[in-house]
Amino acid sequence: MRLSRHFSWFGDDSCLLVIGIAGEKPRNLELALAFGLHHAGDRALKIVLPKARARHSTRDGGATQRRLPWIAAPAQLYSFDRSNEVTPLPALSKLDVESWYTSHPPVSRDHELEANGAWVDRLRHWADNEEDLVAAHRSSYLAWHCEGRLVLKIVRTKSGFKVSAGLHSQSDPPTTALLAGPLARQTHHHLVAAASVAMANRIEGTDNANAEHRLQEQLAGAHAALGLRARPRREVPAFRASGERGYIDLLGADEAGTTRVIETKIGPDSMLVLQGLDYWSWCRAHQKELGLLVGADPTREPALDFALAKKDDTWFSVYTAAQLKSLDPSISWRVHTIEHGPAGSSVESSADREVPPVALAKPTALVAADSSGED
Repeated sequence: MRLSRHFSWFGDDSCLLVIGIAGEKPRNLELALAFGLHHAGDRALKIVLPKARARHSTRDGGATQRRLPWIAAPAQLYSFDRSNEVTPLPALSKLDVESWYTSHPPVSRDHELEANGAWVDRLRHWADNEEDLVAAHRSSYLAWHCEGRLVLKIVRTKSGFKVSAGLHSQSDPPTTALLAGPLARQTHHHLVAAASVAMANRIEGTDNANAEHRLQEQLAGAHAALGLRARPRREVPAFRASGERGYIDLLGADEAGTTRVIETKIGPDSMLVLQGLDYWSWCRAHQKELGLLVGADPTREPALDFALAKKDDTWFSVYTAAQLKSLDPSISWRVHTIEHGPAGSSVESSADREVPPVALAKPTALVAADSSGED
């Protein structure tokens, strides 16, 4: 198969050497581990990245170094500078990684409307009691979604509030109201009408955007199929190993009281497992707070789930199986495959740490839908 042009590749019977191209974007260089674990097979994997992209720092994209402690496959990381001098990087311990994630705490509260919150009480009451809306608040705004689509948003401003209702897309901008006083009756109805039209379009299928968000909302509503005791939280703010903000697709508790970190995808994605590992690592560093948030036992280590729907008749990237097999034995993980049919959706769940047979099948060609595949 073709090899990524983000790297130079060298190998023999005992070792695979992957060298990042100087000047590549940090996100592209993170693919060295994602691709390398598959191509290395039983060989040792050595990754050499440009120095500014490999050091242990929150500013230079050292994601690979923070993931390696949780990778059981034999892998080493090196850096090279402008003079092409290669330097081995010290291996971080799991405790080092936990300490780094601990310095990135969870967001502790939703957006506060403060003293003037009564101005929008009528609108909030409508949204909170509309059965087709689900609250999806952030620290910077209040929001309500319909089947994973944002249809209503309230943000505090210096003079009052900015309220928007509708699809919130560039092609179809929402109805917006800037409030410097209590929400007028007619404005309330205009906003409710705009949100209602967006909801109707979403429910009847006219609006098919954000398919993965729709999948997340469907899974949240059918939480028992994933072994969860109650509806999970969606899009929980978290941090990636790169130091960037990210969002956990679903976070809930299973019947045993374990916090489950659930990464969802539609179609194959080369970074699926490593992205899930990032969120699992962050949750592990904050397992007490997050366990209490979702009603889990805060003393139990979290577990990791991958919930995948097909795209172009394919669930898995060719790189997924090797990445799953390489995860540290202490990490509990499961894979759920979702089929959509005339009678509705069905979920097939693997046993703990079992790679589904379909993920082990060797494709005859690379799948074009793989969003971060080799080019």
